Amino acid sequence: MRQILCACALGRTFSALAQLRSQASPWIALVLLSPAIAAAVNPATGNYSYRILYDQTSAAPIDGATAPSLNDFGVVAFKGVTAGNSTIFRGDGGPPTVIATVGPTYSAFSYFPGINNSGTVVFEANRTVGLPGIFTSTGTGQQPTNINGLTTGNFVGDLGVPAINDTGQVVFNAYSSPVSLNLYVGSGGTPTPIASSNGNSADINNSGTVTWSTSTEIMRWKSGTTTTIASSHSPFDIYESAPAINATGNIVFGGFRSTPSGSIVGTDLFNGISSTVVAGPETGFVSGALEPGINDRGDVIFGGSTSTLNGLFVESNSSYSLVLSQGMSLFGGTLHEFNFFRHGFNNSGQVAFAYFLADGRSGIALATPVPEPTSFALAAIGIPWAVWLLRGRSRATK
Repeated sequence: MRQILCACALGRTFSALAQLRSQASPWIALVLLSPAIAAAVNPATGNYSYRILYDQTSAAPIDGATAPSLNDFGVVAFKGVTAGNSTIFRGDGGPPTVIATVGPTYSAFSYFPGINNSGTVVFEANRTVGLPGIFTSTGTGQQPTNINGLTTGNFVGDLGVPAINDTGQVVFNAYSSPVSLNLYVGSGGTPTPIASSNGNSADINNSGTVTWSTSTEIMRWKSGTTTTIASSHSPFDIYESAPAINATGNIVFGGFRSTPSGSIVGTDLFNGISSTVVAGPETGFVSGALEPGINDRGDVIFGGSTSTLNGLFVESNSSYSLVLSQGMSLFGGTLHEFNFFRHGFNNSGQVAFAYFLADGRSGIALATPVPEPTSFALAAIGIPWAVWLLRGRSRATK
């Protein structure tokens, strides 16, 4: 039925374009054709191609990698082990850049590093001397910058998972005293405290808007004003995870609710009034992961379970694409387990993840959306018709 409808629609389009050939400017014809071709290429609804970025056989063998963060240029930041040392890396599949490694300066790295579109990496580290810190680095010979003021003794530790935006602002948790845990924003110098915190990691967009969760609320901080986006029973009973925010201020979050039963993933609109269930019993999911991600197109990525499989899904305009599933064939083996972080999803729909195969191999990989075959068919048909229209118009004006 879908193919029949497409054929009918194309027939009517070609009939109309035949009339345009003698009447309209060729520029009008191109403008009419281009949106039709572009609209059919929707990466979020296509299949995916998969590429290994780093594994045990890389030029710098990497093992024990955590879920990576990903920027819009396909560059990842992740923690892994090489030559027996825990290390923060950045790379796109070529020789990786070492951002920081355990040694004289750092004794351990916690949680997941982040990366922005400038390639700046943010990470939390324990130091061999002194208190833990939040650091940023470009990795190009630059000594990591301590952005949280720990050298002045402002904080006592437990800094949580940091997030960084394209302007270099970083949001993180920190104890300012043994009993006072707060959320801070900073890019160097003395950071700004914005709210008390329960320790869940926060997210920040390029406008400096921050979102985070408590056990009963989803919060937003914008230009010094704090707003409750969602609270208990509206629609969830408990919010246990970190929300994510995109450039337009749309927020995605996860939680538990008692009716209908099960954990679900929800998105909240920028106005903070209405919420939409992305993954839950009413959309065919037994459960949704508690830390979903969202890109600037509004596509949502989440780990979820249906009645038949566990996997990683992308939702776009109420359509669902399966990116990964346990038991699928991958890189000549069987996918046993995968790890994904909410910042491993970019604005092109690419997904970076850590994989673990049944034969013991593991690494960091990138999934890239592949347009549906119909998009190639439309492009193949549309381009010759555009040329035909141009030629017809050219001859008519001679």
